Amino acid sequence: MQKELIVRDHGIRLLEAQIATGGIIDPVNSHRIPVEVAYKRGYFDRKINLILSDPSDDTKGFFDPNTHENLTYLQLKEKCITESSTGLCLLPLNSRKRQFVDEATRQVFRGSWLPVRFGRLQGQKEITTSITTIIQETEAQGKKFAFKGLRKRVSASDLFQSQLIDKKTLDELNQGKKTVKEVTEMESVRRYLEGSNFIAGVVIQPSNEKMSIYQAMWKGILRPGTALVLLEAQAATGYIIDPEKNKKFSVEEALEVGLIGGEIFEKLLCAERAVTGYTDPYTKAPMSLFEAMSQGLIVKSHGIRLLEAQIATGGIIDPVHSHRLPVEVAYKRGYFNQEMNQILSDPSDDTKGYTDPQTGRKISLFQAVRQKIVAREHGIRLLEAQLATGGIIDPVHSHRVPVEVAYKRGHLDEDMFLLLSDPDHGSKGFIDPNTQEKISYSHLFLYHHSPTSGSALKCLPRAGLLHYIVPLSLVTFPE
Repeated sequence: MQKELIVRDHGIRLLEAQIATGGIIDPVNSHRIPVEVAYKRGYFDRKINLILSDPSDDTKGFFDPNTHENLTYLQLKEKCITESSTGLCLLPLNSRKRQFVDEATRQVFRGSWLPVRFGRLQGQKEITTSITTIIQETEAQGKKFAFKGLRKRVSASDLFQSQLIDKKTLDELNQGKKTVKEVTEMESVRRYLEGSNFIAGVVIQPSNEKMSIYQAMWKGILRPGTALVLLEAQAATGYIIDPEKNKKFSVEEALEVGLIGGEIFEKLLCAERAVTGYTDPYTKAPMSLFEAMSQGLIVKSHGIRLLEAQIATGGIIDPVHSHRLPVEVAYKRGYFNQEMNQILSDPSDDTKGYTDPQTGRKISLFQAVRQKIVAREHGIRLLEAQLATGGIIDPVHSHRVPVEVAYKRGHLDEDMFLLLSDPDHGSKGFIDPNTQEKISYSHLFLYHHSPTSGSALKCLPRAGLLHYIVPLSLVTFPE
């Protein structure tokens, strides 16, 4: 992206997809790494880091085919249904046809005490020698064990340096107390080696017919642009997925088996470089997705979209080391700058609050209601939803707080505090589809959430209403 080999918006979308599916891909080492690690390693600059950590509406590069709204990859993934038999994420679609025309080491240091002789500088040589020895011994231990990465083998020492395993786990591997298989099966390790929760395909409602994204496009159910964006996200997060057979393929393999067509092959191959690595046109050295964005090889908004997709499916992909990394680690390693880190660390719009039109400063949702930026009834409904899903969102500090804390901080007045504290209050903004009575969001969630399946509520538009598909029932919300 920095060198204009890839349009910036396109590169950002690929980075978002990588982040949402496990982490930034290091094409040199063939594994993913967290966003923080990618940033710390200089894979992208401060500006891209902020974009990936805190995407605004204009960085939302994915399109909901049902509601026609722009979303981040993570938000689009949240609309998917998880198939119990395969664990694949499938995007629900209505069966309406659409016409289109288109061509076919830190822990070791903390535990080590080094003597200092006389004077302030006496022990420097001894300390340097000891640290060097510790690093060499740790790397030697880790290189004896290899894990399967996205495109090549990954050493245990690299997992340790990427903060994906701790020193204890590394020692247990070396001592024979744990095997490579056991470590691979650890959830904290597996998600960064393999990724998780990819948007694998679509499921047509109400027939529940399952099909691949490319197949849905050629049946006229998905628009070509929407399908291409979803397929690019798959390619940038590791693999093209066949939801019917529950198999993963590289872009070339997907073309060979007919999972995709030749008319989009080159575009998907370009997106896959977020996994295999981009090449500096001048030095021929491998580059990460963010580095390509920084050099103008990928469009910024596109790269952010791909990074979000990576994060949502397991972490930032480090293409050099072939595994994913947590956002914090990628940032600490300099893979992207502070700006991109903030965008990637806080991808939901509702954590950003509202803007005072007079001062331009962030204000809370209640303050927006009080200033009549948001209608009171709508604000109550949103505050109830915030409260039911973890707490009132403090847009200044970018985290949730209990309703009592929000009241003490002045985010609510006494009337609103009492209303939100009283579950039996009459002014509720949600409707029970069976009894037609007004209820709170928390009551609605209790009525329609399935604890056994853990199903999220899925949106589909029908006749001007938003329908949320839940077990045994259909909930409707007036728009």
